[in-house]
Amino acid sequence: EICACLVGSEMCIRDRTKTSLETYKKSYGITGFPTLVFADAQGRPVHTVVGYANPAQVMQDTKKAAEALNTQQSLTNKLAEKLTGQQRRDTLVQLLKTVPQSSIRTFYKPALAELEKLDPQDASGILAKLHRDDLLHAQKLEWADTFRKKNMHILADQNPDEALSIMDSYLKKNGLLPEVKQAVLMQKVYLLMQQNRVNELEQPLKAVSYTHLRA
Repeated sequence: EICACLVGSEMCIRDRTKTSLETYKKSYGITGFPTLVFADAQGRPVHTVVGYANPAQVMQDTKKAAEALNTQQSLTNKLAEKLTGQQRRDTLVQLLKTVPQSSIRTFYKPALAELEKLDPQDASGILAKLHRDDLLHAQKLEWADTFRKKNMHILADQNPDEALSIMDSYLKKNGLLPEVKQAVLMQKVYLLMQQNRVNELEQPLKAVSYTHLRA
């Protein structure tokens, strides 16, 4: 375990071995590598950064994480005070908006459950966003599973028409989110370019532009 603690705060940046990698991916909502997670003393994520960064960028993110931690601690302290229902709702919304959204269900279940009771109409939009994020994650996993089971890499070389047919069928699924449509369309464009089928590119390229505007 490598642990670099920030001086003068209760934050740590942790990097675990592969044995617990899947646990960390699920708990912290990690979708790409490398991911730098700034966490408080309880292990709750304060700020996350995906991708490589130079030392200056890391220092900037460290400053952002420290500021986020101070804000979260202040809001947590406020929740310990005697507040009206409206004040608690507003404070919970502020708190949940300051933490990495992908980690709310794992690390802030009590706060989320209380907000659901205080804001059943979801005026804050937090619950709707979490639901959409869950759906997006599920659809990405489903397409990745389809891609793997159909051996699309091999199929694209051996039978490109069948590969394109699978993509077209998937694109017709009801409720497919724009981000997933765009990913599948880009794979279709790439395959058509590989096959030098330039005359077939216009329609998927237009669809990519449209879904990009909606995403």
